Amino acid sequence: MTAQLPRELETTYVNTMRPGEVRYAHPSAVHVKPDRSLWLYDNTEVLVESSEFHSMRIELLDDGYHVWLVPKHTYKIDPSGLPAYIERSLVPVQEIHFDAWD
Repeated sequence: MTAQLPRELETTYVNTMRPGEVRYAHPSAVHVKPDRSLWLYDNTEVLVESSEFHSMRIELLDDGYHVWLVPKHTYKIDPSGLPAYIERSLVPVQEIHFDAWD
């Protein structure tokens, strides 16, 4: 019998999260459109536990993705838009939270 990788050590992505799951990503997973709406890149790697670089909390609830923005991190608004193939990989953020524990 060969050893098997525990599920919690698998690489997972925003688009593979299940409702109720909490994961952590780098703040660059957020895309801000010119209308100031927030979106997530669906192929962003997410971790089960936060780390120095994966410090932005993401939770998938029944109404969609909720994001806890990282304090003191700034987010650049993209005024130019994205190529269509990248635009198709964005998923909307339903709600933004600022306190990591609210």
